[in-house]
Formats: sequence, structure tokens, C-alpha cells
Amino acid sequence: MEKSDKVYNIFQRISPFYDSANDRISLGLQKSWKEQFVNTVLKTCSKDSSILDLCSGTGDIAISLANKSQARVVGVDFSENMLALS
Repeated sequence: MEKSDKVYNIFQRISPFYDSANDRISLGLQKSWKEQFVNTVLKTCSKDSSILDLCSGTGDIAISLANKSQARVVGVDFSENMLALS
């Protein structure tokens, strides 16, 4: 099995637990880090902006950007199980 297939399979399997695991691993700090990131990105956006979130995972950052701006936001991830959670 190729390395890329192994990585894909891992993310397919862990998708239901991905966000909660990140919360535990970061001691809850990842939420504030993501919020700071979103706010920084929004400072440079206009209603005509387009934002591409590569390796979007469960799409939480893309969703937050879309909810807080008029920019066109697209989230992309190679694991459809991750995206299915958004």
C-alpha cells in the first residue's frame, strides 16, 4: 500500500473524532488559535474575495470564514469522511 493510501485511510477512520482529539491535544487552545486565524484572514478580505481552504479537514475554519464574511469560501480535503462532517 502506498504512503498516500495509508494517510488517506487514517483520516477516513479518525474523522468522527478529529475535532475532539484536537481539542484534547491542544488543551482547548486550538479553538482560540483558529478564531485568531479567521479574524486575521478577515482583515484582508472584501466581499469580492475568494478564499480556498486546502486540507480543510472537517471544514470548521472554512465554515467560520463563510459565516463571518461575504467572501466566496471553498474548503477542499482529500478525505470525504472529514468533509462529510461539515
